[in-house]
Amino acid sequence: MLTGESDEVDGAIGMTDNNFLESRNVALMGTMVTNGSATGLVVLTGKDTVMGHITVSSTSVKEQPTLIQREIARFVKIIVVLTVFLAALLLFTWVGWLRVDQFECMNVIDMLDDVMGCVVAFIPEGMPVGVALTLMMIATRMKNNNILPKGLSTVETLGCVNVICSDKTGTLTENRMSVTTTAFADQTYDVDEALSATKEKKYRSLE
Repeated sequence: MLTGESDEVDGAIGMTDNNFLESRNVALMGTMVTNGSATGLVVLTGKDTVMGHITVSSTSVKEQPTLIQREIARFVKIIVVLTVFLAALLLFTWVGWLRVDQFECMNVIDMLDDVMGCVVAFIPEGMPVGVALTLMMIATRMKNNNILPKGLSTVETLGCVNVICSDKTGTLTENRMSVTTTAFADQTYDVDEALSATKEKKYRSLE
């Protein structure tokens, strides 16, 4: 069941399409015979089959960083550069001036304490926790609207979506789909309310 559809397709002996995926004389792995009999020749097995290619492709995809992850990495790089610059400035100030003219003002231990304190103060230790808590709160609000994100990165992805066009499989249904409820931000609407809001928006745009 490569496509997920349960409609019966008549088989053929000869090639019916140049694309072997569309040709009816080829039975893919997982094909179920409902009527008749035939003798077949196995030409591909394991990862060389269509399902094998799909499995390899789905498992070998490298996860790309999301927009918020890229922005956090960019912010951390800026903070690290500023921290190194300020630490170097303190060090050179002590070496070139305080150590020579004001030695009693700051010794080596005090200088190292100031540099390390500056480095520790600039590191945003609480940023990952804060971002994770924020995404968890958003995921909880989505759950209240019957939306269950599988991961925190999904929350960010859904936040960038304007329209969701979904499909379904006809294997366990009657191949019928209808809209019963729509959700926008924190509010839900039935079909009539959504249609009236859409028409009102169109009228306003025409005005």
